[in-house]
Amino acid sequence: MKPPAGPAAAEWGRHLDWMEGVPPPAPGAAPRLLPGLLLVAALAAGAYGLARLGAGRAGTGLLDPVMLALLLGLVAGNLGLPLAACRPGAAWTLRRLLPLGIVLLGARLDFFAVLRVGAAGLALSVLFVVAALLLLGLMVRLGWLPRREGWLLGIGTAICGGTAIVALAPVIRAKEQEIAVAVATVTLVGLATMLALPVAASALALDANGFGLWAGLAIHQTPQVVAAGFAHSPAAGEIATIVKLARVCLLAPVVVLLGLLWTRTGGEGVTRARPWWRMLPLFVPGFLGLALLRTLGLLPDLALHWSTLGTGGTRFEFSSATLAAHLAGICLAVAMAGVGLESTVAAFRRTGLRAVGTAGFAATLLALFALGTILLLF
Repeated sequence: MKPPAGPAAAEWGRHLDWMEGVPPPAPGAAPRLLPGLLLVAALAAGAYGLARLGAGRAGTGLLDPVMLALLLGLVAGNLGLPLAACRPGAAWTLRRLLPLGIVLLGARLDFFAVLRVGAAGLALSVLFVVAALLLLGLMVRLGWLPRREGWLLGIGTAICGGTAIVALAPVIRAKEQEIAVAVATVTLVGLATMLALPVAASALALDANGFGLWAGLAIHQTPQVVAAGFAHSPAAGEIATIVKLARVCLLAPVVVLLGLLWTRTGGEGVTRARPWWRMLPLFVPGFLGLALLRTLGLLPDLALHWSTLGTGGTRFEFSSATLAAHLAGICLAVAMAGVGLESTVAAFRRTGLRAVGTAGFAATLLALFALGTILLLF
């Protein structure tokens, strides 16, 4: 079943939802993409330039190009400039380049790296999802949130932000305003978490394994997880992506279970959920497929050597995995510049303060829970 149309479908967070499996809105007249493409490309180029300038002084850390591109986009989008002509191009990068970048990340992942996460790490993903749902459910019982809004925020916090909200909404017959508030809230809270966790990890001296697990668990939406993970280190980014995808794959069974629970606890009759294969974001099999090719050694590495009379010769090496990793970084930087460009303060103001406060408090508790469990187990 398609998600509800109307104002909720036009909310500012939809660009992050589309790439995770939510059907796009019906196409209208073909927009002009070039102004927006040029702007986000310029912002991404500026991010790479700033990262190169700061690398010698501050190392990688927060000077990761993907994170910097997001921050530059946030600044540009909130300067009050007339950027309406740039919105279509920016949205195109979010729908196309963001999932492509995540798929290409698979080329740098060897499945043996999953062993670094281990069964305990994957079990931690399931534990976090259960804890998030129970916590938001408790807040509903305490009267902090209306029931539908609490359930929407619960699944959005537990699994994958706005995508999970839009997947559950038709099942529990949520109203458009409830969907709009929930989507904006989890995206805003996820953005704040994405910016805060690398700073906290630096203060706590977390290694790549610890921070990768923490980011994959505590941050709501996949692009936010990727940006925060790779801001720490490539290894942390890979682990964060794996843990996040484990949470995303739980979307379909959780939606079905919550639909059954909704009717058994006095909710209105539910509508039929979409088939599970339509809830699975397309970039998940793409990422896993490319990672499998890398693990099996099927991504070619070429080396050419030729010599001329009187010279020592010339050697040229080409690695398809390295090329894919560089292209992934470029795609993600450009797309995250678009995410920042779309995240305006005016949109934040439409979000209910009570929902933001409650969701922010829940996210903080869950992040501390995840961190404590990681430190205990790893």
